[in-house]
Formats: sequence, C-alpha cells, structure tokens
Amino acid sequence: MLDDDAVVRYVEDLLGIYPAAAKRIQIGAGLDPEPLIIVDGARGDRLQAEDLWREIRDLPFAEQCRRVRRYLFCSTVLFDLLREVSRREGRKSRRRGVEVAELALVSLESSDRVFGERIHDLRALGWAWLGNAHRLALDFSAAAAAFEQADRAWSTPRAQRDLWVFAHICCLEGVLRMMRREYVAATELLDRSCSLFRQSDETRDEALALIHRARIHIYTGEPSEAVGDLREAAGLIDEDEERRLAFAIRGNLANAFVRVGEPESAAKELDRARQMNRAIDDPLETIKLDWIEGDLGELHGDLEKAKNFYQAARAGFRDIDEMRYFGMVSVDLMTIHSQQGEWEKVRELASKTLPILDSMSLHSETVAAVGLLAEAVEAGSLSRRLLNDLRVALRQDPLAM
Repeated sequence: MLDDDAVVRYVEDLLGIYPAAAKRIQIGAGLDPEPLIIVDGARGDRLQAEDLWREIRDLPFAEQCRRVRRYLFCSTVLFDLLREVSRREGRKSRRRGVEVAELALVSLESSDRVFGERIHDLRALGWAWLGNAHRLALDFSAAAAAFEQADRAWSTPRAQRDLWVFAHICCLEGVLRMMRREYVAATELLDRSCSLFRQSDETRDEALALIHRARIHIYTGEPSEAVGDLREAAGLIDEDEERRLAFAIRGNLANAFVRVGEPESAAKELDRARQMNRAIDDPLETIKLDWIEGDLGELHGDLEKAKNFYQAARAGFRDIDEMRYFGMVSVDLMTIHSQQGEWEKVRELASKTLPILDSMSLHSETVAAVGLLAEAVEAGSLSRRLLNDLRVALRQDPLAM
C-alpha cells in the first residue's frame, strides 16, 4: 500500500512522462479535502488561468489565496496573468494592485517542483512587481522591503540566471528611487536595465526604461537630456504595434521641448500625440495634452491661449476626479492671472487650491512652498515670484507628477 506522499510522487512522475495526458489532474484526490489541481500547460493553460481569475476576482483576498494555492500550473501563465491584472487593476485602485501582486507570489508557492532553479528568478520578479505596486500606492517602506526580498531571491546561488528578470528588477527599483528623489541611484539602476535589455534585444523594455530616465532629467532640470532619451526610445519601437508606449514618448517629448524652449518642435510632437490618442481614447491623457497646450501657449507669450487651455484642463481633471492634477494646473492658472494683474482671481483660486495641495503626498521642499503660499494669502502678500517658485516645486516633484 502506497502512502499519500508516494501517490503524489507517482502522479508527478507520470505527468513528467505524459504531460499532455492531464490538463487537470487532482493530486491526492480522496486523500485530502482540497487536493492539488495540476494544469500541465500542454493545452488551454491560458484559458484555465483566465477561468480561475474570473472565478476568484470578486472574492475576499484570503479566499483568493486559498483558491490559488489549490492549483499548480506547469507554466508561468497564471503568474504572468496576475502580474498583468495587478498593473491593470492598480490603475483603478492602488490597494487592489498590491493585493493582486501578492496573489502572483502566492501562485508560485508550490512551483519549485515544476520550475526547479528558475523559481528563484520568478520569485525575484514577483517581489519586484509587488514592490512596484507598493510604490504606486506611495508606500515606499513596503516597496523597499519588497525589493530587498527581490534581491535576496535573485542572489540565491544557482547554475543559471535570467538577466531579463534582473533588468526588470533594476528598472522597477530605479523608478522607486526616482520617486524618492534618489536620482543618482535611480539613474545607475536605469542605466543598468537599459544595458541589459539591449543585450537581450528587448527593445520595448529598453524604450520604457529610457522614458523613466527621461523623467529624471525633467525633474533635475535637464530637459535637453530628456529629449535625447525620448528620441532614442522612439527609434526602438514600432509605433503601430506599441500605440500606448508611442503616445507616452510623443507626449513626453512635447513636454520636454516646451521646457527646452523649442515651441515648433513641441507643437509638432503635441500634434502627433493627439493623433495617437484618438486611437487610445484615454480621457486622462487627452486632458494632459490640453495642459501641455497651455504650457505651449505660455511659451509663445499668448497668455489668453494659455489661460483657456489651463481652464479646460482644470475642468477636465475635476470632472474625472483627478484632484492632484486639478490642484497643479490651478497653480499654473494662478501664474497667468498674476501676469495679467488679476490678483483677486489669484486669491480666489488660491483659497480653493490650498486644501487640495495640503492633502497631497509631497516631498518636504514642495510642502514648504505650499506653506509659503498659505502664509502669503493670509498676509495679503502674494507675488509672482512666490507663485513661480511653487509651480517649479510642484513640477519637479515626482510625487506630484
């Protein structure tokens, strides 16, 4: 009579010999109240993963974990699907993004018997993905702890390592360092990820890392360097195949050219971004383009045009409840009113905007600039210089942007 463990080993060996014979086989059926369900990857494993996600997506997190632990996928399909879902769901709810990233790690708990040493690469990637989800939720301490786990998994001794995984870890941790204004460390990590992606011929991922590096140049007041990175990124992708990424590049180029002081180049990139956005149909990005259009009008010295686009962007952000951008473009609008000598409108806008800025998670330097604005409003001593200082502080704060 075989014991339970012997039965499990026997069926696992059988699957190794005949992987296509069992799309779903329950290991230990009749021996355990919740037997392990093996999905062998021979056929339909993506459909199986999608079916499982549909079954559990609206369940409490603890129940999701319990259900996922019942499955052993013999490919990375469930892990990859949950990472995709984490990114998608995280746009709507940061907490939801964190939970699904945690669920992706749960899906790997029993997978060492399938993937062998490769499990360390997968766990490293999973921890990095969780760190990124915490970063999006602005929980930087939890993000740093997750990246420590990623580094620990990556450092586990083994015969072979997946450098593509290491490139992703470097890229995601680089973005975290950027958000914390650790720009030297962030640049080093993104440089490393770009190099590794280039060696692996992963042009899309390299382009994304270059976009992140360009953002650092914007925050550090080096827009011409950002233009260089973004142009290099544009040359790495097929714009018809990577529409959203291409749109991000063109929109960022328009913004960078405004900051460089090249209105014609900015207008050209802005027009291309608008054309691309028609295919994407993203309301938030449409409003952001209006915001850049306001900057372009200001660069041309057309204050009425700038005012109209800032007002349109402000109304758009309010309508979709993007209050951090609403607050920031309100400061832009205040600077226009100040240049036109409309100080009553500046004071009225400031009184409505300060509570929003106070509620935002910002770096200490930006918080200090907001505090100075509040003091000036109370003292009746508003000035254009004060407004410009706050505007620069907000636009160079990764937490605000």
